[in-house]
Amino acid sequence: SKIKAMEGEEVTVGRGKGRAREEVTWTVIPESHPDGCDLQDDSSPSIVSSRLGLREIDAIMRKAGFDVLLAFIFIFISFKDWEEKLDKMNEAVQLENEKVAGGKKVPLFSAEEFLKGFGILIAAAGYNCKGAELWSKEQEGDIWFGNDVSTWPNIIPAPNFSRFMSLNRFNQWRKFITFINKDPTLMHDGKQDPWWQFSGAVDEFNQHRLRCLLHSLRLIEDESMSAWVPRTTPTGGLPNISHIDRKPEPLGKPTC
Repeated sequence: SKIKAMEGEEVTVGRGKGRAREEVTWTVIPESHPDGCDLQDDSSPSIVSSRLGLREIDAIMRKAGFDVLLAFIFIFISFKDWEEKLDKMNEAVQLENEKVAGGKKVPLFSAEEFLKGFGILIAAAGYNCKGAELWSKEQEGDIWFGNDVSTWPNIIPAPNFSRFMSLNRFNQWRKFITFINKDPTLMHDGKQDPWWQFSGAVDEFNQHRLRCLLHSLRLIEDESMSAWVPRTTPTGGLPNISHIDRKPEPLGKPTC
């Protein structure tokens, strides 16, 4: 093919002119199939769709009915061992409680609370409100907002997430969930990896996905920008952030 004939060559692409021009140079390399990774041929989509692109999907479906299948899949692809993450979360709670002398201590999180917190994060995307509004309840009585639909505050029921977890408890969950990926072993000889609180999650994520996902023969690389707009410090608590003009949200962290 044309691309195969270019193996070893460098290709430069860019945009803009003068000082504002940005360029990236790519080197064309031979096609590679990583060891230990099952590849599915896209010419047989029925194979992929029947297994949802997951290893052990048959075992998962035996454990879960269709009403909770998506929840099981989320846990399966998100964590190698979610109970280990819960233990790390509660270890952080215990350390915090030890610092409180006679004050109100934070209760340890149950397995149900640990999982419900993620459910709330996912469910929040389905409502046109934010923050504490997600814990709002329907007003009592038969309320009519008028014939002009454009003036209605909403056309879907109030979220009322308090049915699942109080706002105060969720705020505690948000605080301590950040501890599940911290890896003190990344601090060597007093030289601390600035990403030690999260870099372990990246390696674990990649290794776990290699084990549980069935990959396609064709992989397309893409770059996304996670917006991050610091308000009180230059980097908002991160070791560094980037500014890429061509992105809809130019300030933040680019990922591939």
